[in-house]
Amino acid sequence: MKRPDRPRVTGALAPYAEGFRKELSRKGYSPWTAPEHMYLMSDLSRWLDGRDLSPAQVSSARIEEFLIHRRSCTQARWITPRAIAPLLGYLRGLGVVRRRQQLFRPVLPRDCWSSLPPTWPPSEASVLGR
Repeated sequence: MKRPDRPRVTGALAPYAEGFRKELSRKGYSPWTAPEHMYLMSDLSRWLDGRDLSPAQVSSARIEEFLIHRRSCTQARWITPRAIAPLLGYLRGLGVVRRRQQLFRPVLPRDCWSSLPPTWPPSEASVLGR
């Protein structure tokens, strides 16, 4: 069986490559899966460099752009948010990439009830038109 290679990460994410490689190993990624994550990191780093972006400028929208770019380059694998999640988690943990921005406030059950009119729930008479 062929031995997996060690992808080389250059550009904006290069300073974090060795740490990410060690993190993948620590988390138990196989010698065949870990290089795939490193190739993804390398691709993202080149993509950022090509757009003069720093890791601090990575956002959810930019990640979506990157994944669309990968799909347009006929990449068949590693093209989903789930695929890039370990890398983003690592970079966010270091403070290199911003934490995911909350786009909306979750609605809690008490919020739903407090926004209803004071006559809620309606009486049986009002529902039946009496």
